[in-house]
Amino acid sequence: MSSPRDNRIVPRTRGFPDPVKGDINELNCEPVTLDVRGRPFFTTIGTLVQRNHFFAVFLSGRWKVPKAEDGSIFVDSDPDVFSHILTFLSRGVFPIAYNPGTGHDHKLYADILAQARYFSVPELECWLENACYRKAVSLVVTTERMDELGPNTDRIDKRYDTAQVMKWKTVETPTWHPPPNNLVRTTGPPPEGRYSSVKKTWFVIIRKEVRFDRNWGTTTGTCWEQFWAGNRRK
Repeated sequence: MSSPRDNRIVPRTRGFPDPVKGDINELNCEPVTLDVRGRPFFTTIGTLVQRNHFFAVFLSGRWKVPKAEDGSIFVDSDPDVFSHILTFLSRGVFPIAYNPGTGHDHKLYADILAQARYFSVPELECWLENACYRKAVSLVVTTERMDELGPNTDRIDKRYDTAQVMKWKTVETPTWHPPPNNLVRTTGPPPEGRYSSVKKTWFVIIRKEVRFDRNWGTTTGTCWEQFWAGNRRK
């Protein structure tokens, strides 16, 4: 008997029968147009029947598929969210909605998860329910102290997503100035040197780099394959 935790992290097929074998498989290159609330999506039968149960059963031939006059199949779904579903079906790439300034877009993840459940896409469900996007992307922050700017700002190269220069501190150092060598006195006290303060400003360069881990970002990633093998419903 499965535990409640198993039911949470491992999606069910929700009553869909196993897809029939035959021409309706991932090798079928027959083009098909989906009308997703007015936005057309062009794909193939082979793409639609991969990694899910909904379209595999829907297009299995067991039921008559209603089509519009132009031959398209209507899908009642949010087209912006459905595009992530279709990308996953066709490429096996998990959706990464991350911005270095605001972080992960959890609202979008929730919307995609709802559609993944509706279309019965078990791998995508499991990936989202277990928040594997946190393992697929990371933000690396590095800092460097500098005592001057100028040409050194070129070190903020383009491989970083963001880089910021901030003033850190100003240090005053007493400096001894000896008397000038060309000053000659025949009478009176010898010339004296003097002290003054030299100010030096220190800056900090803060660099932020977003790194993606393919091992968690695709269905063929090593880490994900191991995780999925241990969590998928037998």
